[in-house]
Amino acid sequence: SREKHPFGQHHRHKVQPLDITSSTQLSNFIKSKKSSSSTSLHATRSNDNNDDHLSSKSLRRSGSSTSTSTDVDSDNSRATLLGTFASFFVSTVVLAKLDLIGPYTNELIARDTGAALLSTILALIFVKTVTALAAKGVLQPRDSRKIIHTLSAPLFMLVGWPLFTNLWGARLFAASVPLLQAVRLWLAAMNRGGEESSELAGAI
Repeated sequence: SREKHPFGQHHRHKVQPLDITSSTQLSNFIKSKKSSSSTSLHATRSNDNNDDHLSSKSLRRSGSSTSTSTDVDSDNSRATLLGTFASFFVSTVVLAKLDLIGPYTNELIARDTGAALLSTILALIFVKTVTALAAKGVLQPRDSRKIIHTLSAPLFMLVGWPLFTNLWGARLFAASVPLLQAVRLWLAAMNRGGEESSELAGAI
């Protein structure tokens, strides 16, 4: 007789058939995951690109608004400067016409008006020339300020003052020259911003 297997009979391992349905579901699941991952990555990149685009646009708008604000401040400063000078000058001419600041005639008014305008133009040319030399490096900023502060009054007294009449009201016409420079410096200080500008404007 044939010797029996210790366990009574031979056991053969049966190979389980592949579950095609499960494999198909697994494949579809993997594909769906890849698709969702790809979609998520694409959406993330798209959002990043949109954020970068918005950031760059925001920066451009900020720079543009800053530039526009600076231009507006500059225009306002010019308007204030010209308005102040014109108001003072017209008021002086009206007082001269009414003989309230001396026995003025039309010729004397024209002389003092021309002297004031010429002195103002020469003063602006002098200041702009010195500051341009400082900007080009020919002069140090400290030296340019000293030159302007030291020579402005003597040049005005030597060149501008003799052009005015001897009437009492001539001092008002002449005062328009330093008034214009003072207002210009005050506006420049106010446009700088901060506490330093307030202190500088107050000192002026």
